[in-house]
Formats: sequence, structure tokens, C-alpha cells
Amino acid sequence: MLEPLFLINQAVAMIFLCDFVLQFNLVQQIETADGDTRWVSDRASLARHYLRGWMVVDLLAVIVSFFD
Repeated sequence: MLEPLFLINQAVAMIFLCDFVLQFNLVQQIETADGDTRWVSDRASLARHYLRGWMVVDLLAVIVSFFD
């Protein structure tokens, strides 16, 4: 029988995984160097912005969640 905490852990891992995938596909509002903001939908720009930001933290959360 599966433990309830195991099921909760797997559900949280799936949420992290979905968030990880969505970060490369959703339009984001990004602040430019001159203080303005703009909406970005280009996947390459989204990937660069994500890689410079929270990608490492999100990736570690996904890895730890699945292999805990």
C-alpha cells in the first residue's frame, strides 16, 4: 500500500515539473535595463531570462522531489 506522504510528495513533484515546463512557454513581463517593462513571448528570450534566474532552484526542486 502506498503511503499518503509518498503520494503528496509525488503530487508536489508534478507541480514543480509543470512549473518548470511552463516557464519556457508563458509570456512574461520583464524589466529592461532602463527601468521600463515589456512583455516577452520569444522562447529564446524566456529561456535566457529563466536560466539567469530561478531555473537552478526549480530544477533542484524537481530532482529532489522525484528522487526523495
